[in-house]
Amino acid sequence: MSFNRATSEKELRILVVDDDEGIRRMLFLLLTNLGYRVVLAENGQQAFELFSRDSFSLVLTDLSMPEMDGFALAAKVKMASPNTPIVMVTGSRVEESADTNCVDYILFKPFQLADVHRTVEIALAGGVFRPPAESGAEIQIQG
Repeated sequence: MSFNRATSEKELRILVVDDDEGIRRMLFLLLTNLGYRVVLAENGQQAFELFSRDSFSLVLTDLSMPEMDGFALAAKVKMASPNTPIVMVTGSRVEESADTNCVDYILFKPFQLADVHRTVEIALAGGVFRPPAESGAEIQIQG
């Protein structure tokens, strides 16, 4: 399912959380160019404060951050809003655990911008990711 620019500008807000300014900036540019309204946070604590004050259609977060990591943020978001999809971005392998139960999608670094785009659209549509046979994307779906 694709979202048109008019719909996404009015309704679809994405909270992007990463302690790396370059990655935040890159994701901001990608997602705003796709028509999403994007709010940035540099750590989990700041992100949850923003999440508590506003509504978001999706949270896209890094795993390893100071003050509050991505798993702790995901758990807090799911407690406050169980239906908000969470996409976790990480450069590390993640073993399935109680922590991963709060995460809907895991996108491994390095990633292609097309993988981010596709994962965000699928997450917002509530769908299941099925990579094409030729894709080298390492995207895991939790659930």
